[in-house]
Amino acid sequence: MTTSISVWRLVLQPGSTTLVIPPADLKITNIALGKNVADESARTTIELSFHNLAAKAAMDGSHERITTTLGTLIYHKAEQHSLDLALDVSQSYWFTSFGPNVVYITGYLVYVHRTPQVSSSDAVSDLLDLNDDKRDSQAESSKTAKMNETSDSKGVSGYLSDLTKMSSSSPSLPKKNSSSSPIVQQSLKRKLFAEDPDSYNPGVATPAAKRPRREGGPQAEPSSSHGYQERQTRSRSQLSSPAKASPLNKRAPKRQHPPSDDDDDYDDEASRKSKGKGKAKQK
Repeated sequence: MTTSISVWRLVLQPGSTTLVIPPADLKITNIALGKNVADESARTTIELSFHNLAAKAAMDGSHERITTTLGTLIYHKAEQHSLDLALDVSQSYWFTSFGPNVVYITGYLVYVHRTPQVSSSDAVSDLLDLNDDKRDSQAESSKTAKMNETSDSKGVSGYLSDLTKMSSSSPSLPKKNSSSSPIVQQSLKRKLFAEDPDSYNPGVATPAAKRPRREGGPQAEPSSSHGYQERQTRSRSQLSSPAKASPLNKRAPKRQHPPSDDDDDYDDEASRKSKGKGKAKQK
């Protein structure tokens, strides 16, 4: 229950009666003369009349009017009176002025706002409804959390699966031919020298493996990192006859030592010299 108040006032003219039916509980606090006084020496009396609402009068059926005096006002002597009078709501009250001066009646209305009463059964029902709503909200939140966890785990596994598929479907890089590297060539030279030191000739390119020479033509040499195939092909095309190739083979020095990195430079120099001598002979 809540209450609110509002100011109330009534201007009572000289010799008049005014009916008041308050919309709420009315409390009168003051009656006073106005600033304009018609007769300073005259007296002004205010009376209040209302119906007798006692139980006996109600049983008799008579509505006798009861009259009482609120006060008498005299200019320069008693210009106002303080009151503490409560009037019930929706009842009829008559204010009457006797005298030549205007009187102001002041008070305030009290509004009471009553909230509807709730029975015990309604309160229990509302409490149960609140509990049901709370359980429903908790179940919904837990369901949403589980869905989020499932989607998150599925997303991670799917991401890992995609990565696995990409790695398996990516083309493999071509393997580098290890036999064409300088280190492998050098190891082959040393192996040939260890097997047969007398037949090892550093002036001739080292083959990748021992193969029997075909009759009727030169054998193609495997490619190497220093262009052995190209140089040997050109030198053998110039020395196509066995008679011309024999002096060059006789003049080629035989170095009886393990092959090293300097053999490549020696092979290049020997090839250039053989080319120069072959051109001079042809001229």
